Amino acid sequence: MQQIVSLDNLPKLSQPFIGRRVLLADIDAAFFSQTVSMVTLTAAAGVGKSMLLRAWLDAIAPQYQNVNAVFGWSFYGQGNDYPQFSSSLFFEQALHFFGHQAEIPRQDDVKAKRLVELLREQSFILLLDGLETLQYPVMTKGGACADLGLKTFLQELKGISNAEKRLILATSRQSIVELQDRACPYVTNLSVENLNAGESANFLKLLGVQGATWQLVGLAKLLGGHALALSLLAGAFVNGYAQDLNTMSTQLPALFADEEWGGQALRVLRFYDENCWESTAPERVFLQVLSLFDRPMQAAERDILFRQAKLTQISPALSVTEWEHVLQQLVKLGLLYPSQVNQWDTHPVIRAYFREQLRSQRLDLWEQAHHVLFQYFQNMTDESAPSFSALEPLYRAVAHGCMAGEYQTAMQVYTDKILREEAYYSINIFGSFSADLALLSYFYAQDEQSQVNSWTTPHVALSERGQAFLLAQTAFLLTALGRLEEALEPLQAAATLKQSQADWHNAALSVINRVDLLMSLGKLYEAETVAQQAIDWAEQGKKLSSQMQSHAKLAAVLHQLGDLEYSLSVFVQAEQLQQTDQPQHSYLYSLAGMQYCSLLLDMSQDERSRAAILARGQAILTLAETELGVNSIAFAQLNMGRIWTTMQNPIEGLACLNKALQSFRQSELFLFIPDALLARAVLYRQLGDVARAQKDINEVLEIIQRTNMRLYEVKARLLQANLLFDVQRKKRAVAGVEDITNKVEKLYQRTVRLIYHFNHGLHIADLSLLNARIAHYSKRQIDAKDNLELARQRIVSIGQWQLMQTWENIRLEIESS
Repeated sequence: MQQIVSLDNLPKLSQPFIGRRVLLADIDAAFFSQTVSMVTLTAAAGVGKSMLLRAWLDAIAPQYQNVNAVFGWSFYGQGNDYPQFSSSLFFEQALHFFGHQAEIPRQDDVKAKRLVELLREQSFILLLDGLETLQYPVMTKGGACADLGLKTFLQELKGISNAEKRLILATSRQSIVELQDRACPYVTNLSVENLNAGESANFLKLLGVQGATWQLVGLAKLLGGHALALSLLAGAFVNGYAQDLNTMSTQLPALFADEEWGGQALRVLRFYDENCWESTAPERVFLQVLSLFDRPMQAAERDILFRQAKLTQISPALSVTEWEHVLQQLVKLGLLYPSQVNQWDTHPVIRAYFREQLRSQRLDLWEQAHHVLFQYFQNMTDESAPSFSALEPLYRAVAHGCMAGEYQTAMQVYTDKILREEAYYSINIFGSFSADLALLSYFYAQDEQSQVNSWTTPHVALSERGQAFLLAQTAFLLTALGRLEEALEPLQAAATLKQSQADWHNAALSVINRVDLLMSLGKLYEAETVAQQAIDWAEQGKKLSSQMQSHAKLAAVLHQLGDLEYSLSVFVQAEQLQQTDQPQHSYLYSLAGMQYCSLLLDMSQDERSRAAILARGQAILTLAETELGVNSIAFAQLNMGRIWTTMQNPIEGLACLNKALQSFRQSELFLFIPDALLARAVLYRQLGDVARAQKDINEVLEIIQRTNMRLYEVKARLLQANLLFDVQRKKRAVAGVEDITNKVEKLYQRTVRLIYHFNHGLHIADLSLLNARIAHYSKRQIDAKDNLELARQRIVSIGQWQLMQTWENIRLEIESS
């Protein structure tokens, strides 16, 4: 196989490399290890992560140890001013590079899993620079990964063996919390420290600074051994911007920014800015132009700015030769990466400094320059090439439009050209959930204290209609990406917006959507409160549809809380409201209809009641297939799958559940995939197919890990525990009973904590039944019977009659021994 290499997306560095020998040896050891498949390099901005990555790579070039593929990608942008990033473009490019031939999957997690599959098939080196752009700030969510694609990718890596030469080398300004578990032998986490005094002095010498060793050491200590700061200061001395080593401590500004963001380097940049250049100096202007971008600036982009941006007209007119001299000087100073053909780039810390200077000192020039780019990128889309990459200029246009202050026009570009109105083109064709969410973050006001975008405060320049759309779209994208707790924020903001307009109907609908999220997160009491609020607002709105939906939501929450009788009465009320509003429909349908049937199944006592539920379910399915959409059909199929399972008809049940799952995946109904998987796991358990049941449970647990949907963990853990006992019972062997019982006991304790923490009263009887089995296999027959009686009392007290069949089976299991 011919080796393929792609490193164009990594920054091009020119500084000499010094020190870090131990770290280089650690990376080598990981590469040749039989267990390690990933190395992370963590350090503050400008310390030298990218330089270390490049140095290791250069040391093994050009053969790269004869691996099949070498691929590098940088996620670096401009820092805080570009508040959300996306892995969408990375996965598109990486999948093609590593051999994916088919259409790119739409879902971010599926893209990640597919990439891991491809990596398993070959030897490779994958370099990922700047992962912090895809992480939450440490101060808000502990630095967890915010991007679903990357989060899934990191989780799936544990399945990659290192039998061949395989290495993923990643850098970040903060720890990658998903990889900090000591039980992850496939990951080596390395911390990159500042250079020590001796290394710093030698670094300055290599950069051409003349002086005694003690003077260079003093200069190094002044900057704390920070590599980028030393490089920039060396440029000042070598090129005549500074002369006296001994007085530099009095010339440099005091530290004014956190070292995490390159504070030492920012001191040197302020020195240049305040002491070496006039405000209109061409060097300063060019760096300000470069700060308008979150990536290398191309020649065409430079040309349009130098023709139309007022920013470029404040410096003296220069000839082409004079500009070349300016750029060469910036490279010598370390302020610009060595120039490639028709593109220019610099370190993110340098971008951030000049961006902030321009925006704070000349907002008019900042916005006008972004206006030029807004207009330019709108005309750069290649519609003849249907790919996400072809859409990227429009994403860039919208971002520049927002930074130009043209929020309403930028929103129009997003809805008309990216979404293509009701077609939802970018999402339905390319699955651009994370990219669209990253883009929408530009429309929100930034929290100046935390430097994090809140999903609750749309920019005031948007119309009320635009704000309402923004909040709804943001909630949809966050939910699709599994960021459920964050999705609560825009939904609450939308409800508040509608409440302020006395639009009670739509206010009620906004909080109704919050109920689904709160339930999935296991926050049942809060969901109950919000559902009650929805009922109050719906009644003020005097529209029967929102009244019906809010009552149905409350009933669904009450069901999970274990208050079945109250839930039934509220469902009856919801169905009466629907019959008044839609006399042609006798039953609740879609999600509400499925949830009502789920309650009725739990309360069913005999074949007659279950036959009535079957007739109801078939009527709902017929309605969905003839009059409603794909989503309603999926809910109806899940409903029928549960009904057939209860009625011991696994063939029909499995067909319905498979169809429901397929529809949920295709329609991105992310919230309900765990519910369908667990329903199918129950059916597989009924069939005695433990492997398939466990596979579905494992997928649910993976989803919970990514999304925190704790509602489903209770049922998943109960199923998992009972499957262990089912296998043991089938073996009829004494050996291994103690180990199995210990495993189940741990699952039981975990489930107890979940049930009582989230007040998940529906499964209290299930818990007692599991405890009865634990006691039975531990040969504590009295405890087993006591727990059996506790389960019976709970079943009777709440009317959960369907569970009596399970109770009877466990009673026979206990008494048979």
